[in-house]
Amino acid sequence: MEIGILTFHSAMNFGAVLQCHGLYTTLCELGYDVSVVDYRPLYLYTPKQTLGIRNSILHPRSFLKALPFVREYNAHYERFMHFMKNNWKMTQPIYDSKKLLSFVNKFDYIIVGSDQVWNPVHNGKDHVWFGSKDTKNKWIAYAVSAGNSDFEIDYQKVIERNLSNFKSISVRETKLENVLNRISHCYSSIPVVLDPTLLASPSTWSKWYKPTIKGDYIVTYQARSNDNTFRIAEHISNRLGIKNIITLDSQKNVKALGYKTFPVSPSEFVSAIRNAKFLVTTSFHGTAFAIITGCPFFTLRLNDGKDERSENLLKLLGLENRMIDCNTEIDTVPIETNDIHDRLEELRTTSIHFLKNAIK
Repeated sequence: MEIGILTFHSAMNFGAVLQCHGLYTTLCELGYDVSVVDYRPLYLYTPKQTLGIRNSILHPRSFLKALPFVREYNAHYERFMHFMKNNWKMTQPIYDSKKLLSFVNKFDYIIVGSDQVWNPVHNGKDHVWFGSKDTKNKWIAYAVSAGNSDFEIDYQKVIERNLSNFKSISVRETKLENVLNRISHCYSSIPVVLDPTLLASPSTWSKWYKPTIKGDYIVTYQARSNDNTFRIAEHISNRLGIKNIITLDSQKNVKALGYKTFPVSPSEFVSAIRNAKFLVTTSFHGTAFAIITGCPFFTLRLNDGKDERSENLLKLLGLENRMIDCNTEIDTVPIETNDIHDRLEELRTTSIHFLKNAIK
């Protein structure tokens, strides 16, 4: 049986690529013939050459100032492309939604998700993420997310109108679950399932656990930049007696603050978190990989309206004390994380069961 995965695989960030890898690997292990649909709409994907062209027309002095960033971006791009080409079977690149919808018949099923594919801020309000009535028996939504979006009425109507395109639907967060169960007329209930990074078998990630960074270190990874991340990392550094603090993100304030940045591939990202003595993060997938690899961690609550995804995950696993506020007295919070192995296995079983039933 041939299955296509339609997600934000080319977004060039660790979470997007690794959640795609988690679903791809899981489906392959279940015995399906899997391809990643290489959909690259312009609102999501900026080809490497675009950056070079844009910078080539700058004033020479501005170009020289931007050159290190261009080189860094191009190296980042190459690391991600290498990972995708070496780990997935992919379709030919598709840039147009109409062409994509005509391409669907190649597959027995198209799985949309995971990631924030139903977030109108990120998905360009592109209807392709909601399937098609013409091929409605082929579409499955797995762990779709709308981020922390509060839908406008018009967009909610788009979702409501297109739910019947899907043979089966599951979501990643309870907020979207509540919205869909309220507006859906074709499903008795829509379940919450695991993000694919947590769905994947431990062996998916453990093959990359070999250390790539020498010595003991504290690591930070930010999806949303906040200087408190580094302040808390320094506090943990002093508490554990570990001087080396490194960061895996490329936020502009990092180098200015004097921290070491480590450009890494997606597989090296997994290794860096696995072998850290502690992680401080503002990222959903940073949180997920701390849980997966057993790295002690804090997830920083920024109260910017975007904490809900991590809060939802931590509540699901009984790890609410891993999320702290910027002013939390962290000396009172245990360093070690509770054992959640049994709970995670239970959720994996439920999520696999959803996939198997959906693909029947």
